[in-house]
Amino acid sequence: MQNRLGSGQKEARYVRAFGGELVQAGVSFRRGPSYPILYGERKVGSYKVDFLIDDKLAVDIKIAQDAYERFFPLVLGYLKHSGVRLALMACFRDDRVYIKRIIYSPDEA
Repeated sequence: MQNRLGSGQKEARYVRAFGGELVQAGVSFRRGPSYPILYGERKVGSYKVDFLIDDKLAVDIKIAQDAYERFFPLVLGYLKHSGVRLALMACFRDDRVYIKRIIYSPDEA
């Protein structure tokens, strides 16, 4: 995607392009399902990722230079609350795309 779109694009453009690639490949996915962040009984926000593939793999796309460090806790929170155990974070940077795999194991938390 970065080769075709070029670097320096807005995050939403990479998200739309990735969604198009999934459709073209015939992959089953949902866009941006979210789960609530609760403080006691009160909802104070939500966890959301860009894609949920086959209800098993969360994919989040980021463009910040420090994306992994900044957004890892959010993706991990999504995994903890959604029941999904595996995520990929695609971090688009000027020079290339870094893919980070995040696995949540409730037994190790």
